Amino acid sequence: MGFMRERRVGAYVVVLQIACWPPPAQADVPTTSAPVGAASLYAEAREAVEAGRHDHAASLLESAVRLEPEHVQYRALLARTYARLGANDRAAAEYVRLGDWYTDRGRHALAAEAFEQAEGLHRRDPQLHVRLARAYYELKQFLGTISIRRVPGASPGRIVGEYYLLGPVPNRPDTYYGCPPSSAIYRIQQAIDGGLEDAATRLLHGDIWLAAGRHAEALAVYRSIENHVPAKEQAGYYFRSARAALGVDATDEYFARLQRAIELDPQRYGPALADAYDAMARRCSRQGELATYIQYLERGADAAPASAELRYRLGNAYWEASRRTDAARQWQIALELQPDHPDRKRMLDLIGAVGSVSSESR
Repeated sequence: MGFMRERRVGAYVVVLQIACWPPPAQADVPTTSAPVGAASLYAEAREAVEAGRHDHAASLLESAVRLEPEHVQYRALLARTYARLGANDRAAAEYVRLGDWYTDRGRHALAAEAFEQAEGLHRRDPQLHVRLARAYYELKQFLGTISIRRVPGASPGRIVGEYYLLGPVPNRPDTYYGCPPSSAIYRIQQAIDGGLEDAATRLLHGDIWLAAGRHAEALAVYRSIENHVPAKEQAGYYFRSARAALGVDATDEYFARLQRAIELDPQRYGPALADAYDAMARRCSRQGELATYIQYLERGADAAPASAELRYRLGNAYWEASRRTDAARQWQIALELQPDHPDRKRMLDLIGAVGSVSSESR
């Protein structure tokens, strides 16, 4: 009997379960809600912005940015929303973060635009000027679109109004060439005027002058910070300052600075030594200084012994200086390095002529 009762109870349970199928609706079952994604928050925030509910939109966007801090669209809309709310400091901070994000990815035009937006919200700190200087530098807006400005009683190298005074216009009193705010030199001067005199700022200052082809100004800045450049920046600093020295014909200083760069980073700057000797040789050639031309070519060949081109030109220079045997030796080396040299036939003919003369003299 007990057994039969258990069977009967079990059957009732099965019947009850079948009678209750399907299960209750999901709404009747307690659950924990899934977290809202950043994309959903962003979509809702856009709707809130369109509806003029900027406070709510800002709250949603703050949550979206916390979930995906690298998402540029979320941060851009958050900055605009803060600006609509009149929270200028918070909006400017977001635009600066946005600009830094673009800078890190090499998108310098967008970085400059973001930094300009921050400035438009009355953000006036020297670091922002440095950021803008860097962006304009990368965009090759070193001096910007130069215009002529009449500024009585002014002096060059200063910002007056909306222009950096580059230098005086010849034969026109109180008149200067002016660089606009959308130039790297204007912005870096703003940063310096705002009290930023650290090595990084000054190094960028020198780099801007160098890139603009103003070698004297660049070298003056580079010299002023020589003892303050961080160790990791020194090799590049000496290389760029060497270029500035070459631009003002300070030859000894040029090679001294270049040698220092090579000592600090031989792998990167070692090959530049042969190029430097070659550049100086070409300069001497244009000036008709044959003896000095030969000296620089000899140094270049020593620095780059596998250069067929330097050996070839050194041979030509020796020949011009009537050093026939030396010329033949350099041409032989050039042909060993480059058997298919385009001037092969001429070199072989002259090498043969030198050999014949040597044999007859014996």
